[in-house]
Amino acid sequence: MSEPDVKQQAYAATSDKPKEPAAGFDDGAQAHEPTRENRNKKPVRSRYKKNGKLRTHHIRVIVITFLVVIIGFSSYYIFNLPTIMYNGYKNAVLNGSFSGSPMPMNTLYTVPDVASPASTTSSFLNSGANQDVLYTGAWLDLSNGPLVLTVPDTGGRYYSIQLINPKDGSLVGLIGKRLTGTEAGTFLITPPGWDGTVPENMSQISSTNKELMLLGRMFVADESDVEAAYTLSTQITLTPLES
Repeated sequence: MSEPDVKQQAYAATSDKPKEPAAGFDDGAQAHEPTRENRNKKPVRSRYKKNGKLRTHHIRVIVITFLVVIIGFSSYYIFNLPTIMYNGYKNAVLNGSFSGSPMPMNTLYTVPDVASPASTTSSFLNSGANQDVLYTGAWLDLSNGPLVLTVPDTGGRYYSIQLINPKDGSLVGLIGKRLTGTEAGTFLITPPGWDGTVPENMSQISSTNKELMLLGRMFVADESDVEAAYTLSTQITLTPLES
């Protein structure tokens, strides 16, 4: 028998022997095919990894939502800050915190004392205010037409009267020593769109809003000067044009 025939017979004898199953495995189908339970069971490691990603995503959503809310609220507050402040001033005028008793619209009130711990006057204007001026305040309503503001001759004494649009805090008019002088004067405050005739000897101040905040200051040199400053402040008058 030749050598190739011997090798072929040896190979055939070897391949005819049954293969022993691997240790730990059953010779049935379950040893080779996974059960339904095994197919649906996911590795523990990958499940933890997925849960970690979900938690990170939720945290990002919460943080972004929080930042959006904070930025939106801050923007709203800053944009509406003038309205909030001046509404507080208006409420103080109308409910009595300004003068100690409720005041109607278009009514001037002057605090008789300068701001100090010893002041006997309780007023919204004296809270943290300057200590060398007397304050005059009012809330103006131009819905029924123009108002006439008259100021006395202060004899060179510093004073100022601001007219402020409460919607945006813009200055509508400024009367006083630095702009109009200290001589007596009469000013016509007109509502938006008013096209009437301005009377002689009056200076027109055109308002950009139907409501205005008025804030006046009269200089006080010392305690002995309070009475003189108060007398001048009470000579400032506000009346309707038709009266």
